[in-house]
Amino acid sequence: MLALGAVVLVATVFVAGMAALAPTEETIRMRRHLAALAGGEAPAVEERPPLGERVLRPFFTNLSAAILRHTPKRQTAALSAQISRAGAPISLPAFLILRLALMATAIIPLLMGGRALLWAVLVALVGYRLPSMWLGSRIKARKRLMTKALPDVLDLIAVSVEAGLGFDGALQRVAEKSRPPLRDELGRTLSEIRLGRTRAEALRDLADRTDIAELRQVVSAIVQAEQMGVGLAKPLRVESDALRVRRRQRAEEQAMKTPVKLLFPLVFLIFPALFIVLLGPAVLGIGHALHP
Repeated sequence: MLALGAVVLVATVFVAGMAALAPTEETIRMRRHLAALAGGEAPAVEERPPLGERVLRPFFTNLSAAILRHTPKRQTAALSAQISRAGAPISLPAFLILRLALMATAIIPLLMGGRALLWAVLVALVGYRLPSMWLGSRIKARKRLMTKALPDVLDLIAVSVEAGLGFDGALQRVAEKSRPPLRDELGRTLSEIRLGRTRAEALRDLADRTDIAELRQVVSAIVQAEQMGVGLAKPLRVESDALRVRRRQRAEEQAMKTPVKLLFPLVFLIFPALFIVLLGPAVLGIGHALHP
């Protein structure tokens, strides 16, 4: 039974990997179009599509469509927002399929016997929560990087505005000089502005997409300054100074928490080893003296 469960798990992972690595239909059409352009004319005999296009991709496409149909719209909207905040490392259908595949591994305890139902429920719960935990860790790491880089970005925008550049030009300069993930978000905002969205809408969408309180406050200050006709350099300087103060306060808070965090490893890991090294020879000497 255990061997059968292992075979099922390996087969699931293999199929999921093949589906992930299989090229999309757009990629395949583009490759054929480029091959036809390189050869001067389209090939007379069309090559047989690969296995991923003929079997795996239609299967996973239909599976993802069925999962999306039976998933509440509120849940899909929340998952889409979380995936966007995490930097879109995975698509929504792929995330749902991954969660379903991990939950399907609950069949292995059922095949092993014993307290199968309890272990199956536990494995299913872990499989359901594991992708969300991974996505949450990506969101936290991404927010931490953007919050850390935000004061320097605001200073660069303020300097560019004071040098005579417009806000869009300053945003373009920052998007070229800063590092991801904040660079990617600013580049997307700049692209939305160039495509016709108003600056206030694009900035508010940036604040909603990143879900960072500091960035939301900066966006509110920029929109308010534009509505009142005030220059952007001074509000940006004020916001950058306030963000630096908050960053220093967070660092001091983490430093104050360090002794509490060190208490557990100190008591349960360092002290026992220290006692063994210091008291071990004495205990052995006493044992030899009592039992020569």
